[in-house]
Amino acid sequence: LPSHLPEVARDAGAGFAAGVIKTSALHPLDTLTCRGQVGIAQRELLWPRPQFGALYSGLGPAMVRSAGGMAIWLSTRNGLDRSAPESLRRTPWRRDWLIGMASTAVTDICTFPLDTLKKKMQADGGSVVSLLRQLVRDGGLRRLYRGYGPRLAMQAVNGGLWNWTYVRGQEIFGALLRP
Repeated sequence: LPSHLPEVARDAGAGFAAGVIKTSALHPLDTLTCRGQVGIAQRELLWPRPQFGALYSGLGPAMVRSAGGMAIWLSTRNGLDRSAPESLRRTPWRRDWLIGMASTAVTDICTFPLDTLKKKMQADGGSVVSLLRQLVRDGGLRRLYRGYGPRLAMQAVNGGLWNWTYVRGQEIFGALLRP
């Protein structure tokens, strides 16, 4: 991205673009997985004629969640890394783990309601607005986070491990490839 943009804007823009491309390509597989998990037919979406409308059901919330989530994650991760206190800089393994956990937790808290909406659309069809109204009517804002506690813990640990592994990989491969 253009170097005249602030670094946080470049991070967010790159993350957003990556999320759009990934979600566009993989959403049909996600729909098939979701429908299989809730016991709804999968094969009919593919054979004898692919039903692209059904395969891409829920793409809107998925795209906003993925692209927005990548923008949030990458800009949060890099911002935390740039501003980490000296005490954490002395223990990079702990710094990288904590930064990954925090970035992932912030991102997931912001985007989880979109995942709830996406899965509801993939399983049941319908419009974004009508399903969102139904979910909120069925339990208020809390309904969008039902079952979220264990997921937050899992995602935070996953983010810490991922970031720690990513940074260690950069260090190892950087040392190996250095002339």
